[in-house]
Amino acid sequence: MMIKQSYYLILLLLFITIFSTCGMDKEQQKQIFSTAIAKANENDFTAAIDILEKNIRRRDRGYVFYLYRGLFTYELDLNRNASLAINDFLKAYSIDPDGYRINDIIGKAYNTIFEFEKAIPFLERAYKLYVPGSRAPAPYWALAEAYLQVGRLEDALRMNSKALEERDDPWNYLQRGIILSMFGDVQSLVENHKIAKKMESDEKFLFALDNDYALQLIRIGYIDKAYQLYNDWLKENDNYHWCYANIGYIYLLKGELDKSIEMLKKAEAINNTCVQTMQYLSFYYFLKKDYDNAYQYEARSRTLRTPLGVPVFWKKSIEEFIEGYKTNWQFQKLLEVSTY
Repeated sequence: MMIKQSYYLILLLLFITIFSTCGMDKEQQKQIFSTAIAKANENDFTAAIDILEKNIRRRDRGYVFYLYRGLFTYELDLNRNASLAINDFLKAYSIDPDGYRINDIIGKAYNTIFEFEKAIPFLERAYKLYVPGSRAPAPYWALAEAYLQVGRLEDALRMNSKALEERDDPWNYLQRGIILSMFGDVQSLVENHKIAKKMESDEKFLFALDNDYALQLIRIGYIDKAYQLYNDWLKENDNYHWCYANIGYIYLLKGELDKSIEMLKKAEAINNTCVQTMQYLSFYYFLKKDYDNAYQYEARSRTLRTPLGVPVFWKKSIEEFIEGYKTNWQFQKLLEVSTY
């Protein structure tokens, strides 16, 4: 699942006038934040963070410091730094829990690391606080995604409808197709994917639209169609690691483990930092009852999602492995067709 969201919102908002930090002059604060934001606008997020940390003492750090350091940290590496950024966002939230933006940002960040149950309360608060038509990004798509991933399909469809009412966006259309396909309307998935592809102009997101579409086909049982699509895309570019990875997953579903590991190793050779590939490899070794490797690849997938790649060590327990994937539909689908 690709979550297309930008959390870096350079809005020179009301931060200094409302959230002044003790012991510092407001103009001094404004200059520090403006300088940091200028660096961020140049995509130099490391320098932006450094400016904040060097110039604002710990005792003077307030809502705006934690909000912006979290946003800059997030932008350094969207997937790997989300947890670290969330720590800062939660500190800002503890200072002002009633703001729309902080609830929206925390919820969307939790979505990024697949913590959908944690995301929902924040996104629901953001939904209540949101003013339609404002300059702030709407919470609808993210809340619909969280509802979808935890199985609250009616709620997901309701939020997606609001997203489409507010913005004619390719990801809103694809999400609508995915939700409707969960109700058995496969044709809506096909049609909305076509609409989304025609609307998306950014090449780097086109593959994600395709991948999400094919993954949903797998999820609802159209495995052979997804298999065909992934092979067709490989004819366009034989370095699409995500195609090899998902073909490997399809072979896992079919019980063809030798073919699966061949595809998964190809994916890993091209890109060994893809969380999805690491998860699929952990699934493969789990089915092979090679639990040491299963745990290692699972730890690797989680390490890639943690702050700055901090190593994660899991207890070597089959039960804990299964529990960790209880909301992962790919793993649950494997359990339906496999005996482990």
